Amino acid sequence: MKSHFRLLILCLLSLAAWGCTNNGHIGYLYGVWLIDSYTIDGIEADVDLANYSWRFQSDIIQITEQFGDHEYLESTGTWAFSDDERYLLLNFTNTRPGVPDDSPSYNPPAALGIPGRAITEMKILTQTSTRLSLSFTNSEGEIQRYDLRKSR
Repeated sequence: MKSHFRLLILCLLSLAAWGCTNNGHIGYLYGVWLIDSYTIDGIEADVDLANYSWRFQSDIIQITEQFGDHEYLESTGTWAFSDDERYLLLNFTNTRPGVPDDSPSYNPPAALGIPGRAITEMKILTQTSTRLSLSFTNSEGEIQRYDLRKSR
């Protein structure tokens, strides 16, 4: 009887652990990231970085722009790793019925230079559980680099 009880407990614990996974595709990205540095061709961009944060959960990315103590805008897209996991693909082409394509809710903040209504392939330069550096070449041929650190 004790062995049946132990087996039942083991099965329940296994099921609970299995139910907590995210198909293995979120890992270290989950959570809130702050921008330490944003450069264009090696020159610091004229942007108040303290007003922005990136949030990753499941396959959703939200870039939040803070306007005041209680005002903010969340721009929502999806993300994925490239097959070789050397690139982070940010997809801001999603829409919702009744929401215009140019809605800031589905386009990243213009000040950060990430194209709206597009999938942006960002090269992963460095990645740890607390630091992430990304870059891409914009339509003008300039290299944009983002150095992020995990907040929580």
